Amino acid sequence: MKTTYRPGGWTVTQLIHHIADSHMNAYIRFKLSLTETEPTIKPYEEAEWAKLPDYKLKMIPVSISLITALHTKWSNLMDALKIEDWNRLYRHTADLSYVDLATSRVMYHKQSAHHLAHIALSLIHISEPTRQAEIS
Repeated sequence: MKTTYRPGGWTVTQLIHHIADSHMNAYIRFKLSLTETEPTIKPYEEAEWAKLPDYKLKMIPVSISLITALHTKWSNLMDALKIEDWNRLYRHTADLSYVDLATSRVMYHKQSAHHLAHIALSLIHISEPTRQAEIS
């Protein structure tokens, strides 16, 4: 799973671990927004996290299990929100913008689709030599 979707891009392994880390951060941002008044959230250095040892380990099933459990918990939380809860805000220190939970949900959905597309492209690259051999 060391294949990338483009030269210099993250590997499939890194992408899966990143999704787990990113969504853990998002879940915490939701919880902070629901329990505090306009909390200021701290960004994290995604590229630096991708260089950490756990991103290199073959622990894809662990990250997938974590994503599955987290999405179950996060989905249950979102299903229980009142309409007004979606308007709750957090402040992002990267650009000092305020983000409401409805917008945040859409952003993470788009981010997930984007990363899944990268994984799919990587898997296509893995299978291309096999397909080319079959065609020849």
